[in-house]
Amino acid sequence: MRTLTDDRGRRWSVDVTFGSYGTHVLIFALQGGSEVRKTALGADSQIEAAQTLEGMSDETLAEELAASVPLDDASPFGI
Repeated sequence: MRTLTDDRGRRWSVDVTFGSYGTHVLIFALQGGSEVRKTALGADSQIEAAQTLEGMSDETLAEELAASVPLDDASPFGI
């Protein structure tokens, strides 16, 4: 798990979970709020997905947050 502060000063918890059809998903949860967002993450295993998250720069993580969709919406990848 990671944390990220966005350009508006809001803190997000970021974690990896399984998506549909064997995909992995980054989950962004706004701390102290109810907003939850998601984006696909390319990885072959849960371990690889966790390592990818840990290795991401804050800038890359912010880009992933910007590209994310609300948890209940389908992403461009159909998840």
